[in-house]
Amino acid sequence: DWDVLIIVEDDIERKKKFLLISNLRKKLAKKLLDVDLIIKNKSELGFYEDFYGSVIFEALKEGIEL
Repeated sequence: DWDVLIIVEDDIERKKKFLLISNLRKKLAKKLLDVDLIIKNKSELGFYEDFYGSVIFEALKEGIEL
């Protein structure tokens, strides 16, 4: 299981975000990849920067940029 944090410049409507995640998960599933996708915009990252124990906190501190 992989957790992938996708950081976008601007806010994305909830419906568009859901469709994007859904489409990406389907494509990854065809390759038999079990991936949890998280989409956040840059302004949201400040909140999670100090939210110890969250997936986003861990991704920001120890994640690998792709």
